Amino acid sequence: MKGLSLKISWITYSSFKVVETVPQSNEADARYRVFAPMRELHAVGHDIEVIYFAPELSAQQMLSAVEGQVAVLGKLVPPTHEAFPELAARALSVVKGLQERGVRVLADINDNHFESSPRAPYFRELVTTADAIVASTPKMAEIVRTYTDKPVSVARDPYEGQRGAVRFAPPHLSWLRRFLGASGADVRPTLLWYGYPTNLDTLAVLKDQLLPL
Repeated sequence: MKGLSLKISWITYSSFKVVETVPQSNEADARYRVFAPMRELHAVGHDIEVIYFAPELSAQQMLSAVEGQVAVLGKLVPPTHEAFPELAARALSVVKGLQERGVRVLADINDNHFESSPRAPYFRELVTTADAIVASTPKMAEIVRTYTDKPVSVARDPYEGQRGAVRFAPPHLSWLRRFLGASGADVRPTLLWYGYPTNLDTLAVLKDQLLPL
């Protein structure tokens, strides 16, 4: 509704620090899914608070910290795999406690842990308990909709910073180098892959697809 200003509490499991009033984090999830949309919502008049759900905080401490009319729950990132079940139970307790106070709770989902994952029970209960869900891609939204009848919206990951001009200029074989016996391997681009070790298995598939190029 135009002109409606909300107090929004953004709950993140990613640690961050504030440098000259600007929140910063080494976690991409915090930068993409918390700080970027937070800035945009603040620019149109909403009052935003960001709350770090530290592993040592109790559900009651979290409930006391949240002041918003709307709460957005970020991706649950436990310090260890073993810590996940207890932290997940605490998070669901916070969701239900907020709703009992009349707070609308949105769950932000950007990973598929709904199927063959030990985290599936938490994510399935979260999307049926939350008032609405925000997914990072249309495909992710499709998956979420198979587990809940709650409304699911799509908010894609933003770019960090200003978009720059493309500066990709791969080397190529000149006729002279071909004449002198150089091969395509001499100018093949070097690619950098980065990400989490849990996604490493997909690299083998991508490698086979990239090699012909």
